[in-house]
Amino acid sequence: MKNMLIQVSQFLALAGLLLFSIPSIAQSIELDKVGRNGFKGVQKLDDKGYYIQYEETNANPRTVKLIILDNSLVLVNEIKLELKADDKIEDLAYNGGNFMFIKSNRKEKTRTYKILDKQGKEIASKVLTEVASRLLYKPAMITPIEQTDFLVINYTKDKKVGYSLERFNDKLESKYMQIIEPEKKRLYPVDYLVSGNILYVLEFIAADMSDYFEYHVAGYTLVDGKQLFNNYLKSADEKTFGYPTFLRLASEGNIVTGGMYFNGPREGDATSDGLFTALIDPAGKMNYQYKTWKDVEAKVKEGNNTNGIWGGKTKTFIHDIVVNNDGTFTLVSENFRVGDEALAGGKNKTLGTLTKINSMSGNDSAPSYDAVTVSEFVLFDFNKENTLTAVRKLDKPASVTVVKGTSDANDQPYIGQGRGLNLANILNNKGYFPYKFTADKNGEKVLVYQFTYEKLYKEKLFFTKLNATTTDTTSMDITNSITKVEQELDAATTQKLGKLGSLSKKLDKATGTDIQNTHYLRGSDDPQDYRSRSLNTRLSSSNVSGKILIYDFVPELTGDANQKKGMLAKYNESMNNAINAKLKVWYIVIP
Repeated sequence: MKNMLIQVSQFLALAGLLLFSIPSIAQSIELDKVGRNGFKGVQKLDDKGYYIQYEETNANPRTVKLIILDNSLVLVNEIKLELKADDKIEDLAYNGGNFMFIKSNRKEKTRTYKILDKQGKEIASKVLTEVASRLLYKPAMITPIEQTDFLVINYTKDKKVGYSLERFNDKLESKYMQIIEPEKKRLYPVDYLVSGNILYVLEFIAADMSDYFEYHVAGYTLVDGKQLFNNYLKSADEKTFGYPTFLRLASEGNIVTGGMYFNGPREGDATSDGLFTALIDPAGKMNYQYKTWKDVEAKVKEGNNTNGIWGGKTKTFIHDIVVNNDGTFTLVSENFRVGDEALAGGKNKTLGTLTKINSMSGNDSAPSYDAVTVSEFVLFDFNKENTLTAVRKLDKPASVTVVKGTSDANDQPYIGQGRGLNLANILNNKGYFPYKFTADKNGEKVLVYQFTYEKLYKEKLFFTKLNATTTDTTSMDITNSITKVEQELDAATTQKLGKLGSLSKKLDKATGTDIQNTHYLRGSDDPQDYRSRSLNTRLSSSNVSGKILIYDFVPELTGDANQKKGMLAKYNESMNNAINAKLKVWYIVIP
């Protein structure tokens, strides 16, 4: 084919055997020649399996592989896509029968849609030409519809900024297209989901050169794409303005969202005024509730283990809503605090450190840096009528990230990124906040969270029951292969071969700078890039109750210790596809 050559390698023992129908034995898989560039983690295909997308190392021309797995991690099928040098895969989706791919090429000003069957055979293709670069600045998003169609959400950016909705059948024939663009403001889709015959979109509206914001939940019928309702996420008394980042399915066909709120439609100094939740039914009726931080302050800050840190007030970062089988739900959050690097992790302030405090880009000859300390869980329980019934605080180890500006002159951070809320969003998107997701074990919800200790070359995985009233936690070591290699190479190149034990000291005794990680802030770090969060963790939820998925890259390095160290640095920093690596994927059983 002219634009994308598709080759399919079948791994089924019997011809004509359908996808996911073979008997399964394996509970892990190992893949060779896996490049970091283009890798999107392990994604659910549906409730019967998963897919893995990555670029093959040392491939000429560029080759993207799509590996199809069943729920036992048995390889069922493999699809190869040959791409041009400037091609970029934007999104992929599976509707239960077919796949849809979208790729773009900014150099050629094209965006290409393709429909493939489960064996990789092309069913339909459509190429849009002369697409302006401003329309390719963010990737399109696909959601499957009714096992026959696909809905594509695209960003629009001309005189107005918004998004479009277009529904395609399996022949890539457009059934309808709707364009949503506000007057004199910028509109971005933040999250979306389908429930029944309605597409729900969480919308963020901003104004140029301003901290003004609005969040809305819009509902569109899937029949013709017409808008059914649009709810502004603010209280009826117009005293509180919601600031959410997600939508979730609730009971009885409703959807639910929540997060922090502000007393006005401006972020200000990024210190929120409380939390809100909103239930919306299929007719668009909204049940919006809120609580000030003062309403829950005593319980949120009781025994707060960040009290000794120098810096701003303790804030609560809201991650997620978990809906229980009976319709009740829990708002999952972590407390965090922004402070000076020298006082992170619980150190007391001193006269010496007080004189060092300045901004990330300060002119002091020995500047200090901001550090974000994430501490305990705070869980807000609601009944199915959206009434707050309890607030629970669950202690866990502290996680400290020191934030420094990058040395890359072409990607310098800007002032707005350092504000508390923006900085917290960036660090969460990059994987520095411990909470990852909530898993299911025999009908019981379990919090899954991870700690990385860069200086100790360790990673630990923790599990805590969502309904716990006191800390009841189990953990395990999940240190990845790259970190282990880095530890060994650091020991070899610094002649510390006999001191590896000191580098991996017991984590329960680690304090101060031992538990600090470092993030080099870049101007390209986007606080609203919530989709990147799932790409910055090795963990993902699974289709199997009582298990989660984890992956590990094992790069193949050659030469002496210094040569290996150089190869590893290149591999980590540039996500280089010239260095071969193995990818291992397996299940972890929740204790």
